[in-house]
Amino acid sequence: MGNKKWARVFILIQGAMMVFHLLVLFRIIPFDKVWGGQLSSVSDMYRFEGLAMLVHAFVIWLVGMRVGIFRSLMKESLLDKFLWLLMVFFLLNTVGNLLAKTTMEKGFAAVSLASAYLVWRVRYSQY
Repeated sequence: MGNKKWARVFILIQGAMMVFHLLVLFRIIPFDKVWGGQLSSVSDMYRFEGLAMLVHAFVIWLVGMRVGIFRSLMKESLLDKFLWLLMVFFLLNTVGNLLAKTTMEKGFAAVSLASAYLVWRVRYSQY
């Protein structure tokens, strides 16, 4: 599979995660089932979910720049460093999901691990 196809799969997964976070924001999914069960108020939920949406948008933008879906606004070496950090972030998030209190969070470990793998493929595949 080519670099752009790996990126599209990644973007699809991250887009689905944004929909998930919107469902939490609209309280279709109870907020006590996310963030490791650590949210204690609606205002906490809004802050964390807003941050999650920004992070997902940022990582979609980074991967999209790498493969030319979006015009790159940074040097390739800086983009590579961001992508490396993104892989590490998703790997650490995988561990965090596995250690979470809720079953739902534990299930998202697979999504985090797949995201780390996809970023690795995008970063190291030829384009």
